[in-house]
Amino acid sequence: DLYGRGYLRDDNGNKIIGDDGLPIATNDMIKLGNNQPEWMLGWSNTFSFKNISLGFLIDVNYGGNIYMGSIRTGTRFGTLDMTLDGRENGLVVEGVTKSGAPNTVNVSSEQYWKGISNITEEFVYDATNIRFRELSIGYSLPRNILNKTPFTGVKASFVARNLFMIYHKTKGFDPEAGFSNSSSVQGYDFASMHTMRSLGFNIIDAF
Repeated sequence: DLYGRGYLRDDNGNKIIGDDGLPIATNDMIKLGNNQPEWMLGWSNTFSFKNISLGFLIDVNYGGNIYMGSIRTGTRFGTLDMTLDGRENGLVVEGVTKSGAPNTVNVSSEQYWKGISNITEEFVYDATNIRFRELSIGYSLPRNILNKTPFTGVKASFVARNLFMIYHKTKGFDPEAGFSNSSSVQGYDFASMHTMRSLGFNIIDAF
């Protein structure tokens, strides 16, 4: 489970905005999600035509949450394009004051993103993602070429793994990029490197 400070809300779920025009955080830590996916799915298939084969694997991780510390840092320092709104004329955060009236205080983009940087809820994302996990293209040598060799079969393949994400909700960051291998920080990203793409060749032989 993921715990952190959320937005303070009224009985109707509206964010409560302070006199400074910024959302107010809860005093206590609240449950904001769980990093485990609801279900996982893999789809693999191989097509063959004469001596050529084409195989692929697509992975789906549905559900689960991740705290995106990378996005929190990028927005706090204004390096992500999502911080562009309000840079010219400021912005009015949607919510209500403590009295229940709509918020009307205008704040700059910098004030807003720095002001909510410690509200964990803002940076908890849906970790659902679909990725093209593997692609292989292989060629099997014809048997007549192998008649005078000790081999009964030889197949050479080009293999690419973790090619790209087909779909994700983490704004350009990889929800599978772990901050650490420790079980105590699962579901937490902070300046994590993307998972690596690999390209290689396989040669399989049979005697």
